[in-house]
Amino acid sequence: PSSALEVQGTITTSLSGVNAKIAQYVDSSNFAYLTMNANRSYLQLGGSETITGEQRIYFWDSTAGNRWDIGKNHITQNFDILGGGNTYVTINKTTGNVGIGTTTPSDTLQIWGGLVVGTSTAPSFYVASTTGRVALGTSSPASLFEIYNTDANTQLTITAASSTTYDPIL
Repeated sequence: PSSALEVQGTITTSLSGVNAKIAQYVDSSNFAYLTMNANRSYLQLGGSETITGEQRIYFWDSTAGNRWDIGKNHITQNFDILGGGNTYVTINKTTGNVGIGTTTPSDTLQIWGGLVVGTSTAPSFYVASTTGRVALGTSSPASLFEIYNTDANTQLTITAASSTTYDPIL
């Protein structure tokens, strides 16, 4: 052997009737994987000799056909999170910008789709992805911009640079 431990073939372990296998293989695209398999659920660490810079971690279940992977895109060199072939999150290598729903974020955080921010059952801030409507205090804005409040307190306060505060009657 050329190393302290050299294994030719698959390593199989068993505990309480559950088999776990660790194997290395190369697919038809010359993509090399180290695979950990426990009853058809897989964790793979992969890289390619022919696709320079492609390193990924794959999570998948062969019975459901679902696969998620995270890693460096060999073309853009960005870090991506993918599921079912779709890229959900991208971190741009050059700028550090994060894209959710976009692979080309042009700002520190760019989100393509809806957005809900809140700390309880009603959102504090909501953007509808289908209509572009924006709301504070509700997730179903009836107009382009809606402020929703369940009590009689002031719903909107506008403060000018001179520290003059206006409470318009709504």
